[in-house]
Amino acid sequence: MSARKLCRVGEEIDSRLASILVLLPIVFVISLYLYGSHKRHQENPKDRMMPNLRQIQTGIVKTVEVNRRTGDRWLWKDLKYSLRLMVISVAITVICAVLVGLYMACFSAIEALHMKFVRFVSFIPPLALLPLIFIFVGTDAPAKVLLIFLGTYFILVMDVFLACKDVPKKLIRKAYTMGASTVEVVFKVVLMFAWPRILNSIRFTLRQAWIFLIAAEMIASEAGLGYRIILVQRQIGVNIILWYLFIIGTIGFTCDFILLKVIQKYYAWSLEK
Repeated sequence: MSARKLCRVGEEIDSRLASILVLLPIVFVISLYLYGSHKRHQENPKDRMMPNLRQIQTGIVKTVEVNRRTGDRWLWKDLKYSLRLMVISVAITVICAVLVGLYMACFSAIEALHMKFVRFVSFIPPLALLPLIFIFVGTDAPAKVLLIFLGTYFILVMDVFLACKDVPKKLIRKAYTMGASTVEVVFKVVLMFAWPRILNSIRFTLRQAWIFLIAAEMIASEAGLGYRIILVQRQIGVNIILWYLFIIGTIGFTCDFILLKVIQKYYAWSLEK
């Protein structure tokens, strides 16, 4: 492909060039880190601020082996704790946000009742509510679920509302003309038409959910990925921190990739330009 075509707005590139471009930032970041680590270890072979590959491997082994003091494996314990909280929080958020956003879009009375409240509360940073959550709910799992819910619900409900509002009115009128009930119009016409866009909103909501989960675990927790990161930070365990960051990124990217593939496979019509 010529350089001239690459500079044209909206021009598609071939798959081989796309693959190269995908790898470039990854290779650049890894190379830059390895170079910095090498330079630091030349000055101090025991440097822990930028661990080399051997130190990172040691950290990985430490998290998957049985800990002599606690009798468990750090990684499995932390993954189980964090993923459980994540699944519960996201499930509650998605169910509530989809239903409320859908009804807001379909019924003006519910929109009038809920819209101003959603808009007002959405401007309050959820982390600012953390002290109140800990005072009234405590510091256990329900508090973390509540924080994730508050951090993601108001954004998602607005996205669902806007997606459902964009459903063409003629589809709704046609459904009523053909004898559909109000329940069928809401769930079989409005929700189904907006569902691909809602799935995209859920993809972006997962990013926010991770942020609030890790933040809550860092502040008060007995296990979890965020808890382990803040714990080993006290001993300058950068090798374990890097490993856990990789795990968090991999899980998040995998969930995002799966949702994107579902949209592309089952709702390809929504991606048509």
